[in-house]
Amino acid sequence: MELVHVTPKSFNDYLPFVDEAAVEEIRTLAAGLAGKKIAMINATAFGGGVAEKLHSLVPLLKDLGLDLDWWVMKGDNDFYQVTKQFHNRLQGQEGELTRDAVQIYLDYNRANAGQMEGWDYEIVVVHDPQPAALINYHRRSNRTAWIWRCHIDTSTPNPEYWNFLYDYIRQYDAAIFTACDFVKADSHLNNLTLITPSIDPLSVKNIKLEPEQAKGIVCRFGIDGNRPLISQISRFDPWKD
Repeated sequence: MELVHVTPKSFNDYLPFVDEAAVEEIRTLAAGLAGKKIAMINATAFGGGVAEKLHSLVPLLKDLGLDLDWWVMKGDNDFYQVTKQFHNRLQGQEGELTRDAVQIYLDYNRANAGQMEGWDYEIVVVHDPQPAALINYHRRSNRTAWIWRCHIDTSTPNPEYWNFLYDYIRQYDAAIFTACDFVKADSHLNNLTLITPSIDPLSVKNIKLEPEQAKGIVCRFGIDGNRPLISQISRFDPWKD
């Protein structure tokens, strides 16, 4: 496990984007978590939507007074190749779950769980399938709540992959999905709730560009800025269509 260091952010900088009722609710909820140690765990510190969200969310939660650490798993290329299969097949792609893939997935989860010895967090939030089996190998304390945060659409998953992963995610005290439509109908997960996606209005990619500035950027790539444009605001991925 590797601790991720984030650039500080101020919640007050976001007040122009949020109404007073929401600000008050956020501060009240944050106060309710005062004094509790919280860990966020995912597969990578850079690249992909989850890491991007955490680079905004973690420093904002810290600024609100939460005692929060962000950890990423350690894994080699073979682990990430296998978990890419999980990512695709939990969203419905066909394919067999091989013994080798299972062994690689579990070996890395077991090894990373071994690095969690001595942790005293009261809340552990595990993001997506890659680290989901950590809960099976880390000695749990009754005072620790484990939450699985799923960012992908698992409504019609590859059955073999879902049945394998379900043995681990059903052990969590709660599960958070992006939308009701993303939840497999008969999943029966504990304390299931929803958190809809959001953007960071102050991140570089979301800062407003003036029309002439945007046109200049487009022209640098040899595109006629005076013609109509069609844009896909996501990576080229079948699951983003």
